[in-house]
Amino acid sequence: MQMGERIESQRDIHDHYINYFSELLGGAIGPKMFVEEDINLLLPFSCSQSQVDSLQKAFTNEEIRDDFQSLPRNKTCGPDGYSAEFFVGCWSVVGPEVTEAVHEFFSSGSLLKQWNSTTLVLIPKTLNASKTSDFRPISCLNTVYKVISKLLANILQKVLVQVISHSQSAFMSGRLLAENVLLAT
Repeated sequence: MQMGERIESQRDIHDHYINYFSELLGGAIGPKMFVEEDINLLLPFSCSQSQVDSLQKAFTNEEIRDDFQSLPRNKTCGPDGYSAEFFVGCWSVVGPEVTEAVHEFFSSGSLLKQWNSTTLVLIPKTLNASKTSDFRPISCLNTVYKVISKLLANILQKVLVQVISHSQSAFMSGRLLAENVLLAT
């Protein structure tokens, strides 16, 4: 396809967008930069037995329910069509079954294919968007997937604060990016 050429068939539009965003977001995977043994030398941390126990502890039904209730409202649904509002509003009906399914994921390590699906939506960056680069992709995840991710993030956060260097301040709760400026001076 030539630069500036208009694409009209659905198939050609589909192929063009797949190629564009695959190159933009995927790229080729290069060779490994480190040998695993070298990385292990750089990371002397290992979890204590109490940390291992806390990471392996089963989530309570209340923790699962609370994470559903803490999700932001008025968000677009994932492919399953169920919003956070649905789960919160119908918790007395769907809560026990959903809670059991989340427990099943953590005990088996298997995630239902339906929960792991995502809808990619292209949002125009400008009015009258006509070029591929005029669109920004967003992913709409299923609500149960979001809750499982949130449960994992919350439990990992307790250990990560002990693992990540104190000089790392960006994206760490209780640390300020501005502190790095002081370290650099």
